[in-house]
Amino acid sequence: IRTTAHAGRSLIATRPIPRDTAILRTAPPLLAVVMREYRKEVCAHCFRYDRGRNLAVRSTSTGKSFCSEECRGLWEEEVEAELGGDLGEGANGLGVKSWEVVEDFVRRKGTANGAKDVVMHDVGDARPSLEDVSTAWADVKELGEAVRQARSAQAKGDALSKKQRKALNDALDSKSRIVDPDVLSLLLAGVLLRARSESAHPSDISPPSPYHTLLALAITRTPYPTSHNLIAHASSYPILLSLLPSPLLPFVTPSTLCFIPAHETHNSFGIRSLDDSGDEFLGYGVWADASLFNHSCRPNVGKAPGRTWTFWTTRDVAEGEELCISYLGGEEGTLGVQERRKRLWDTWGFECRCGKCDED
Repeated sequence: IRTTAHAGRSLIATRPIPRDTAILRTAPPLLAVVMREYRKEVCAHCFRYDRGRNLAVRSTSTGKSFCSEECRGLWEEEVEAELGGDLGEGANGLGVKSWEVVEDFVRRKGTANGAKDVVMHDVGDARPSLEDVSTAWADVKELGEAVRQARSAQAKGDALSKKQRKALNDALDSKSRIVDPDVLSLLLAGVLLRARSESAHPSDISPPSPYHTLLALAITRTPYPTSHNLIAHASSYPILLSLLPSPLLPFVTPSTLCFIPAHETHNSFGIRSLDDSGDEFLGYGVWADASLFNHSCRPNVGKAPGRTWTFWTTRDVAEGEELCISYLGGEEGTLGVQERRKRLWDTWGFECRCGKCDED
């Protein structure tokens, strides 16, 4: 790993690498989101997708689907992993319970709004500035603290004040705030990631916790593609404070909920269908090792996705050459240079200066 002038951290070949050499198999994702639209068709654990067919195993309470009972069991083990005694009484079953309360809320609010699900519309919406981000989060912090105080009073068995009851009602009022199930899923996955990391007991020689691995990835201070998306993220703060089990509330903070998209945006990979040239965008996840690959419109590394990703060289690579993948999912061969650069800028926030773009 070297720092280069044009791309920051880069993977550089330290010796010649022949074509078709496997160079990396990643760990499972730090966090992942299956888009709600595809929740019945994509396995929540291994991300298997079978040409739009509904999967055989369904957890109605969590809204998750699985290709097998084995994957269902593995998913439940993962969401409960290391959520133990340090989180206090009631920590058992905390992960699954969290997904259940969020799914129940989304279903109820979707029905109340006269639709199956609560969705968002971003057409024509501009990317928010840093000032916009600060304003949106400032607007929900006071409500969030009122909700936190109300939850604390509930935990102690105290009667709620009128202000506290109003705060809980306002937090969950989907008519006055944006509810996006996919944003809630991302942020809940991040909260659970932090909770697991805080519950672990690392030694001096332990690797970084999963949450701190996420925080070590490249960051952007303006991760929200639209103002609608920004408000959906900010609205999720009081919603999650209202819904999640009490042991998780210390991890539901504005800083945590801001760090998650700030580190996810430029480091996530799409979960796509493999049977139709990847046309279906099914979700996304953060594979920390894979995020080290920079983009080129003339890549020399191919990738095979799944729960873990495999990377291999697609041609001979010389010593000292950078190892690059394509972020465009194969479309780098059909799009013009302006289209490529626009898509890369809109999605990942950089102007491509690879050899192919400079030539074109």
